Amino acid sequence: MPNSLYHPHLFAIFFLFATSAHAAIPYREATHSFSLKSGKSLTAIARVYAPKPLESRALPLILIFGGFQNAAQVLDLVDPGQRVLLATFDYPFEPPREWRFPHSLKFAPQAKQMIHEMIEGIGACIEKLKSIYPITSGQVTVIGGSLGAPFAIYSASRFESIQGVVVAHGFGKTRLTIQQQFESLWKSKLGIFASPVSWFLATAAWFYVGLPEVEQAARDLKPKQKVLMIEAKEDRSIPLAARESLRSALKQSQASFKWKQVPGDHFRPGDMDQVREVLVEVTSWMKLEGLVSQ
Repeated sequence: MPNSLYHPHLFAIFFLFATSAHAAIPYREATHSFSLKSGKSLTAIARVYAPKPLESRALPLILIFGGFQNAAQVLDLVDPGQRVLLATFDYPFEPPREWRFPHSLKFAPQAKQMIHEMIEGIGACIEKLKSIYPITSGQVTVIGGSLGAPFAIYSASRFESIQGVVVAHGFGKTRLTIQQQFESLWKSKLGIFASPVSWFLATAAWFYVGLPEVEQAARDLKPKQKVLMIEAKEDRSIPLAARESLRSALKQSQASFKWKQVPGDHFRPGDMDQVREVLVEVTSWMKLEGLVSQ
């Protein structure tokens, strides 16, 4: 995926819970390895925001995924202000710093493998954390920002242990979204050929990945699941048709669905006003839906 969807700080900034008015809660951090069906091992970073001993009271679990930044960078900026277990893990793929055609095509097999491993990995991570920590039943939420949004939806459609899903600046019509990113990246170099080349590569790439459209996963969400979709009104990184398609699919699901449009463009580093507005929506929705304590 082109750079505009995985800026190293783009999504970490979104999860800056410290902007809320509350006292910081000390946390304890640990790493936990978990295995995929292939035998590959991934490592989760978990931060427990709660006084000892944990056994006295179970915790809500929130998993956070954004761009390709180091997982610890996300958690370094998070202060939930309440008792909770926050966790994440690195994407099992290190993308090139710059996508160059045709040189970057050699990364296609690794990128495909990463996509499938991420979906499986979210479920495996939840089960691993449940075996270690007291997790509150009905309070498992996956938050996905931009590139992380499809993984939140795919995993929630596959694992019923996930009750809450937050999709921030997400998208459907994956092929169209990839095509727009490629066009933006290559227009200055390829000129009039940027559009047909981008269409061909985006179509081939999505066929190669071998997943159903994210809209299908969205429609498969279950009645007990709850979804919040936050959309940027002036989002120039995600095509309008891709946003509308995902929104429509989520409405068609059996899950409880709330949609909120906020002013501004796609997440950008340093835009703290936008961050605060999104933060208010996320935290109030999670409390209202019983995904965290009031």
